[in-house]
Amino acid sequence: SAALNNEYKQLCSALENAGIGYIPLKGAVLRQYYSEPWMRTSCDIDILVNPCDLDDACALMTEKLLYKFDTRTLHDVSLYSQSKTHLELHFNLFESDDEGLNRVLSRIWDFSHAEKDGYKYELENDMFVVYHIAHIAKHFAGGGCGVRPFIDLWIAKNVMGYNEENVLSFLSEC
Repeated sequence: SAALNNEYKQLCSALENAGIGYIPLKGAVLRQYYSEPWMRTSCDIDILVNPCDLDDACALMTEKLLYKFDTRTLHDVSLYSQSKTHLELHFNLFESDDEGLNRVLSRIWDFSHAEKDGYKYELENDMFVVYHIAHIAKHFAGGGCGVRPFIDLWIAKNVMGYNEENVLSFLSEC
């Protein structure tokens, strides 16, 4: 939705102005590869920050952007904007207690590169797909998931593009 996109842009701008590095995740990334961005709906915004920046990022969200703290899990902090937009501020991408998977996902920053401003990082497509598959597996194991994650995989393969051998190698390492 337009409101979610505006909220996302405001979050990115605030993180950049504060000098906090971040990686957009999930729908925020995939949306651009759909034939029409509105076709990739989202109910929240997912952003990854370095664990060492988490406190500063949370303070920025709550003090400057007036987000309200909801919960903290083993991998993210859940916050809500005044307009009820849900932000999942991830500080790691661990989807389970699987050591192999977490070992691969712990290297996520090694597979990203900063855009020209130096604060917004883009995850390399191969690792983006590995994380996406891990996220699908978490939902599937926890009770199921709809068709959208599989459409996202099709979009990743056929529009975004990735190296299937690299993805399979990462998954084998998991």
